[in-house]
Amino acid sequence: MVDLAQNTTLRVQQPSITFEMALVEGLAGAPGRGITSLARTSGTGAPGTTDTYTVTYNDATTSTFTVTNGTDGRSITNVARTSGDGSAGSLDTYTITYSTGSPSTFQVRNGANGAAGRGITSIARTAGSGAAGTTDTYTVTFTDATTTTFTVTNGANGADGRGFTPRGAWVSGTTYAVDDIVTSAGSTYRRKTAGAGTTAPVDGATWELWAAKGADAAAGSGGGALLGSAVNYNPSSASVSSSNSTTASAVDSANLLVSGIVVPSTGRVRVHLGAQANASAAGGAYGWSIMSSTSTEIANTLRVLAPSTTYTRYDADIIVTGLTAGATITLYWGHRFAGSVATGRTAYGGNTGTYYGPATMEVYAA
Repeated sequence: MVDLAQNTTLRVQQPSITFEMALVEGLAGAPGRGITSLARTSGTGAPGTTDTYTVTYNDATTSTFTVTNGTDGRSITNVARTSGDGSAGSLDTYTITYSTGSPSTFQVRNGANGAAGRGITSIARTAGSGAAGTTDTYTVTFTDATTTTFTVTNGANGADGRGFTPRGAWVSGTTYAVDDIVTSAGSTYRRKTAGAGTTAPVDGATWELWAAKGADAAAGSGGGALLGSAVNYNPSSASVSSSNSTTASAVDSANLLVSGIVVPSTGRVRVHLGAQANASAAGGAYGWSIMSSTSTEIANTLRVLAPSTTYTRYDADIIVTGLTAGATITLYWGHRFAGSVATGRTAYGGNTGTYYGPATMEVYAA
């Protein structure tokens, strides 16, 4: 292969032939053209119309083409039943309204209703008396007026229960019912037959000993022999003593006191108080104390009950110290408030409508 430059002369020499060829450069082709702009030159682009677009080339020539714009789609704005009542087996017409405002319709055949259900209108015992050990028949009536029955066998009644009624300290002449519980001389008794009497309870035909009094504690141990007691209980009327002071006063200076107490050699006694009490404000610091007279409270003997606003039975054990051994003294049951004052009450006695039980005050050697 021989490369030849433009406008060169090729000379070929053969042994007997000599010739020359002249190479001539060809003509350049016509220049190309490009697009300089494309614009809509006719129409608005509205749905359903035809627009004309013009193409401009870089040699200033132009050409055109047309575009037909498609129409807008439509949506559903409402579907409603416009004919029929929806009754079983009927034919209803429904109308669809489109966003363009044009409607179309379709029809629906309503299916038949299912069978009606039934409910219970009553359940009543229709045979039997409900007596223990018998069988009763109950009838169920439904809303469709049909009925069905079932039987119930009543169980036998259980044995009657037994209750006991605490009555506090025994009071001579009081009428007691069977299973009333009382205390007497430190022991507890159950009433075996209904009635009243003036003889203190002993284990026998009328009373049953439930809990015997324990042995007296040694002197100085906080327990000891009973030195005296007072019981106030009147079943025919109630007694209520109120206090709304922080200064002590006697609950019942005529009845709730123990006199003739001979102070033991230890110079101290234990006083047990028991009665119903309440306060006008729950949690009030109402309490009981021991007084050496109707106006003098013995120091450090207040026992705060903090009772509720309903009557509740309370018991308090109070040790009184600093007494003169061998002296004969009288002690009174006092009451007062320890701090903020409401109204506190100590109550006892009463009939079945206002029964508070007895108030008991017992003094023991300590």
